[in-house]
Amino acid sequence: MIDYPLDVRGLILFHLAKTQDYRWVEPFGWNNEFNIKSITPSSECSKKLYRLLEIDGSITGSTIPLAITIAIRQGLIRDSILLLRVYLEEVVGSPAIYALALSIIIDLRRQVIPLLNPSRELRQNLWILQDVPSWLIPYFIRRFRRYVGSQTITIISGGHILCPGEKIWIAEKQFTQG
Repeated sequence: MIDYPLDVRGLILFHLAKTQDYRWVEPFGWNNEFNIKSITPSSECSKKLYRLLEIDGSITGSTIPLAITIAIRQGLIRDSILLLRVYLEEVVGSPAIYALALSIIIDLRRQVIPLLNPSRELRQNLWILQDVPSWLIPYFIRRFRRYVGSQTITIISGGHILCPGEKIWIAEKQFTQG
């Protein structure tokens, strides 16, 4: 059985491998080797997949790629597969596809924007986000870096849909998500 992280890396592996013996796992503990060059068939496909990896965790970007990265983190597997096919195959999507993508992005922004409320900072650089699922934290950190600063922060968040409980994040000055 192959483990795929429930993020864009796992979606890419799922799309390319086409295996039937797999399971989705929490992405923050998945440490397997991931190299697009060794698994993608064409350079054009590689460029698009790299683009997905670059915008993962961001709340800005092109509509379809951004919606793909958000949908898979939320666990919207069918929606993310549909959007990935539209993106990779350069199929002109219907208005319903773009509406789906926009609704995913708008929903994320509605959830992330209020998190920078100063009342959520218990003491300096300690953010209490226990009511927030862990898949939202990379988006929070990117927003924090953009609007507040680059200092090291500690975040206590809720769990992941595949791994309940609280999580403690330490976002160093150069945060990289995993």
